[in-house]
Amino acid sequence: MNAATSPTTLLSVPDRRASAITARWHEWDGRVLLHWAGRAPLGLERSHFEWTASLLARGIPMRQIRRLALDDPREPRLVLMARAELYTERSRTKRSATHATNDASGNRTQ
Repeated sequence: MNAATSPTTLLSVPDRRASAITARWHEWDGRVLLHWAGRAPLGLERSHFEWTASLLARGIPMRQIRRLALDDPREPRLVLMARAELYTERSRTKRSATHATNDASGNRTQ
């Protein structure tokens, strides 16, 4: 079992992603304080960082995370998980349909 202070793979992200996640947190920061009446739970920022890093690791681009509000800290995690799963399912279906169309038209896919 790892110590609570040891970094996990989710926290070991490239600097560019870390700064994007931090910037995204600052977009939510004020709304979270209003939602929690100025008493946001401890560790909420770290939880947001880990959740957003896991979404990025699953291949969901930051643009889609922002557009679909997949990182809204005011929402229950189950709702966010369902939204993320719906997005990945739709993108997977769209990709397979595109490949099938390309194969039917005679284009080769690799």
